[in-house]
Amino acid sequence: MANSDSSTAMGDRVRIGRPSAGTQPGGQQTIIASMQKFMRSTPLTNVQRLQIAEYAGVTPALISYYFPDKLDLIIVSASPLISTYIDRVGNIINDYSDLMDRFRSLGHEFIDFNFKSGYALDYYIDATMRRKRSDEIAEMSRQYGDLFSFMKKFVEERTVRAIDPAFLHSSLWAQCKYLGRQPHLLNITDQDEAAFAVKKLSEETFKLFTKGLLG
Repeated sequence: MANSDSSTAMGDRVRIGRPSAGTQPGGQQTIIASMQKFMRSTPLTNVQRLQIAEYAGVTPALISYYFPDKLDLIIVSASPLISTYIDRVGNIINDYSDLMDRFRSLGHEFIDFNFKSGYALDYYIDATMRRKRSDEIAEMSRQYGDLFSFMKKFVEERTVRAIDPAFLHSSLWAQCKYLGRQPHLLNITDQDEAAFAVKKLSEETFKLFTKGLLG
């Protein structure tokens, strides 16, 4: 009987000591949310569990419990951000609106994504390449191909001089990435203020391209 009580007590301790799931403090979702915030503000680095743990306010052991491989944590945390971005870009380039309107919308989406997600795409690409995640790599390749096709059509129909579609795409992305990831934007927490900032930056970017590269 004593052995039975001892086993029961030990089982209770195991259950109590097991990390909580869901949105409980220290749970898996808390770690993922903290990782997303970390990626938003921190340029790509070989992040260590201790850094993530300190940022999330948990122990490295708790992170290891849920994510024995830190690359899995990066991929799981970044995946919803990247999937939403890919869907939104796809909706823009497959829309039936004017090509110039879609180009403007792409600039807005590029800035908005980099403003909200920071360096998440950099972490995601690095982790999926290192883990050789063929499905994720193929999805990103498809999106790049779709964007190239759109830029090619845009150049053929809406620009006054020949421009390499890949150059146009990379130029727009680089400009929007720089603007969206400006450190001072991290201090904006009000949604209306954030939306206004992104809109203003996208309008300035569109003017820059229409008066310069596309002029």
